[in-house]
Amino acid sequence: MKLKVFLTLMLVMGIFSAPSAPAATSRDDLLERINRLSDIIQKQQKEIEALRRELKKQREGLAEAKEIQEEEVQKAVKAETKAMEKTVWDWLPDWAERIKIYGDLRLRYEGIYNRDQMQADRSSLDLPTRDRYRIRARLFFDGKVTDEITTQFMICTNQDGNL
Repeated sequence: MKLKVFLTLMLVMGIFSAPSAPAATSRDDLLERINRLSDIIQKQQKEIEALRRELKKQREGLAEAKEIQEEEVQKAVKAETKAMEKTVWDWLPDWAERIKIYGDLRLRYEGIYNRDQMQADRSSLDLPTRDRYRIRARLFFDGKVTDEITTQFMICTNQDGNL
C-alpha cells in the first residue's frame, strides 16, 4: 500500500517537475525513473530490516552481558565478605583448639515434710517443713597434650564430689 502511494507521488512529482525538454517527458523515461527509484526504496527497506535485526541482537547481547556482570559482582562480593569474616575459632590459638569443653547443670527442688526432732527427754518436737532448691553445675575440660597423653579437669559445685 505504501509503495503504491509512493509510486503515485513520484509519478505526479515526476510529471510536474520534469523539464520541458521533449526527451525527459516521454512516458518510457518516467517509468524507467520510477522503476529505478522503486529499486532504491526496496534496497533501503532491506538495509533497514538488517539494521533492525542487528540492533535487536545487540540489545539481547547487552542484556546477557548485564546478567553475567551482575552474577560476577555478586560472586566477588560473597568471596570478599567470606574472606573478611572471621569466626571465633579463627581468633583462638592453636593449643585452644585441642581442648574440648563439656558441662551440665542440674536444678532440683527438695521439700522436707513432717520433721521431728528428738528431745533429751525422749519427746519429739515438730519442726516446720523445709523447702530448698539445689543447683549443681559441672564443667569438664578434656585436652590432648600429645598423641599419647590427654589431660582432664573438672570443676563442680556439689559438696561431696560424688558423681
